[in-house]
Order: sequence, then C-alpha cells, then structure tokens
Amino acid sequence: MPAHTHTAVPHDTDTPCATPAAHHQRGAVAVLVIMLLPILLMVSAFAVDIANLMLVKNELQNAADSAAQAGAQCLYPRTECFNTLSAAPDWATSQTRASLAVANNAAQGTALSTGVVASGYWNITGTPHTLQLLPHTPGANEAPAIQVTISKQSGKNGGSVVLYLAGLLGLATADVSATAVSVVTSPGVVGPGGLFPFAITKCMYDQYWDSTTATPKLATTTTLLGVPQVIGQPWVFHLGAAIYTPCDGGEWTSFALDDNNVPTIKDLIANGNPTQLAKGDQTWIEPGSKTALYGTVAACSAAGDKSCEYVTMPVTTSANSKGEQTILDFGCLHILNAAGGSGKYIAVQMDTTCPSPQGSGTGTNYGVHDNPRLAL
Repeated sequence: MPAHTHTAVPHDTDTPCATPAAHHQRGAVAVLVIMLLPILLMVSAFAVDIANLMLVKNELQNAADSAAQAGAQCLYPRTECFNTLSAAPDWATSQTRASLAVANNAAQGTALSTGVVASGYWNITGTPHTLQLLPHTPGANEAPAIQVTISKQSGKNGGSVVLYLAGLLGLATADVSATAVSVVTSPGVVGPGGLFPFAITKCMYDQYWDSTTATPKLATTTTLLGVPQVIGQPWVFHLGAAIYTPCDGGEWTSFALDDNNVPTIKDLIANGNPTQLAKGDQTWIEPGSKTALYGTVAACSAAGDKSCEYVTMPVTTSANSKGEQTILDFGCLHILNAAGGSGKYIAVQMDTTCPSPQGSGTGTNYGVHDNPRLAL
C-alpha cells in the first residue's frame, strides 16, 4: 500500500493584534476628542453656571413676589398698615412696605437689601403688559398695583453672580434680576359669608361715588335731604324702603331664597350669603321687612358693637319692589346707624374699608377689594 504523506501547514506566529486600519481609527478618535474637548468643557461650564443662575433667579423671583404682595396689601386701608383712614390708594405706605419686605428674603445665602419699587395701574386684560406709572388716570380695566424689581449686580444685593467654570472662558460674573407685579382688583364673585343682605342701587353709586378716582364723593354742604353732613367727608345718605330721592333707597335681599321673615334676614345679617354669588346672578328683593331688623343693624353698626360697620352689598338696578334683580356689582358701605319706626332707614357712607370678601373674577371698583394677586 502506498505510504501516506502529510503536508505541513505553516503557522504564522508573528500575526499582528491589529491591522494598520485599526491603528488609524484609534488615532482619529484621539484627535477628535482633543478637538472636541474645549467644546465639551464649554458645555459643562455653561451647564453648571446656568443651573446656578436659574437658582439665583428663582430666589430673586420669590423675593420680588413676596415684596410686591406685601406692598399691595397696603394699597387700601388695613389695620396692619396703620392706614385705616385712607380712602384713595395709599401709594406711599404700600411702597414703603414693599421696600421693607425685600430685606426679609435672601439669595445665595445672603440677605437682600434693596429693590426698585414702583406704583401705578395694571391693565387686568394684560394689554398693555406694563405698569402704567403715576400720575395716571385709570381706565375701566385698570387696577392699582405695586411693582418690585430685585437685581444682583454690581453694587446691589451682594453684587453680580460669580460664574464658576464659565470663568475659565473669560466670563467672570453675570447680572440677574426678577420683577413682580401685585394688583388689587374688585371681585366679580363673592364667596359665602361675604355679603350683607341689603341691596343698593347703581343710581346711588352714580350719585355718591367718584368712578374716576374710585373713591367716595365728599360732602360740600352741611346738610343733604335733611341728613347732616361734614364738609370734606363722604356724603351720608339713607337706605330704606321709603327713600326714593334721588334714587331708590335700597332694600333687604334674601339672596337666592324668597323669604322676608325676621329670623331669616337676621341670620343673613349675622352670617352673610350662604352660597357664592356672582355678577349676573339673581337676588331676591324683599320689601316690607319688620322694624326689628333695623334695630339689629343699629346694634352692629358703627353706633353699636361695630360687627357690621363695614359691609359689602350687592348692587342692582332697582330695589323698590319684590322680585328678583340682577346683581350688577358689589359695593362697600360704612354703616353708621339705623332706625326703625315709620321711617325705617340705614344711615351709610360709600367706603373702601370693607374686609376682603375672598372673591374672584373682576368687577367694577365700588370700594370692595380682594386680596392682592400676582399679575406678573
């Protein structure tokens, strides 16, 4: 048998681990990393510093918001503001309170010390979207407002914000600021408990309220319709079923309930409207209520224990006959006294001192003001 022969297969023990092409790829990546490294550092720098700037911006915004709110709370009379005798917007007190409130806040762990405070009117429709500085005659959609701007920049509130990694690129600091506007509006909706059960007519407001300045008209004589007056003070006038000159004199309302018995109205005097009411809703006018109700009002008026001295009433077109009337707005009244007998009446003045009705929406400024709200 022929012998088998074996052919040896050579083994190349010197085969390289990588081809020349692989060497080129690694080299290209290294070059690319070197080229991109400045960009990567720049992105990282800005990411860190932008996050820090956003944090400072939020701190300044919170400070501006709280300062604007604190100032706007004093635009109208408040015991805490020591301006209960003010009728028109108290610009000076509100600006002072806003300035003082800046120092109650901090940014980057350092107390703030100063802000730019301005006062004027803000258009609640958002057009224009800027504060109309004083002196300014407000339009129908404009309400008093306080604007606060707080900045960290050279010479203010610890100086500009120091940049960290971005400083490597020649950007050492950045200025940051925040602005807030707090506005005081009149409500178009009043929550439960916010209304006194007596309706006053728009005619009365046209007669005794200055819509241009949103303040009560002031007496110019010592008597009007037999009612004594103090010249320079808001007119005193009477509301009651028998008073129709120069307007309907107002009348009791039981809101959504058609009921004029004494216990029902007394409960409403003490507790207000049981449900929310808004402009455009109907309210029941209830003539013929008993003399006892006027005694109840006298007891809680300015001449009594003052628990109903300042009240918010629904404003209607008419109030001299039983039936439903549409609520046009809400007005603030100062109840001085009341009397029963044959000539039942409640003696009142227009005012701006009514407590906030915890309302919402927007109504005509008849002296009723909601708590301040941020508009910017």
